[in-house]
Amino acid sequence: RELLLESPGGESEEGASGFDELPSADPGAEERVIRKSLRWQLFRRLRGLTRLQRKVLWLRFVRDLSSAEVAERLGLSLGAVKCLVQRARASLLQELGPAPDWVFA
Repeated sequence: RELLLESPGGESEEGASGFDELPSADPGAEERVIRKSLRWQLFRRLRGLTRLQRKVLWLRFVRDLSSAEVAERLGLSLGAVKCLVQRARASLLQELGPAPDWVFA
């Protein structure tokens, strides 16, 4: 099953989706602008990850599966999943800088 990457504007691309699943607390106008900007930056950086890295991040952080569940679902070792998550996060954070708590909660 192919995962789709949806831009914050609703357009779809290959990869992972889930921008609409960010926390629903009603932040102030400034916070909404910051979050929208960060979502666009994150969307662009996600496209630079490998398909497997996107799938692992999607399952781990959007679908909220444990690393063991992700490993089982994808037929990978637990160590491989942890390595993929760490490298994908490092790649994203290197480009974006420190992320707010709600990004990798």
